[in-house]
Amino acid sequence: MTPTTQDHSLAAWWARSRKLIHKNSRKPFDSTVVLVSWAIWLERNARTFNRQHRTVVQLVDHILEEASAWVHARYKTIFSMSQQQSAAPSNVGRELVSV
Repeated sequence: MTPTTQDHSLAAWWARSRKLIHKNSRKPFDSTVVLVSWAIWLERNARTFNRQHRTVVQLVDHILEEASAWVHARYKTIFSMSQQQSAAPSNVGRELVSV
C-alpha cells in the first residue's frame, strides 16, 4: 500500500489504505502510521531547527526502537517491524504483535 497519484495527502492515502485492511488489523495499522509520521516530523524539526540529521538507516532503526518501546510499555496493538533483512518486503510491518 504505497501512495499513488490519486493520494493528494497523507490523510487521503491513510483513509484509502485502511479500508483495504481487515477490521481487526486497523488499530495496529493506524498506530504504525502515527508512529512513523511522528518520527518523520521529529526528524524534519531536528533538521530544520537544530541542523541535526539521521541517515535513512538511522531513522528506520529509531522507528524500530520506538515501536519496541511501545510494545514493552504494554501498548496493546502495533505492527511489528522486523529488523531481519531476510524477510520478504511484502511481510515487513505486517506481523501483528499483541502483549
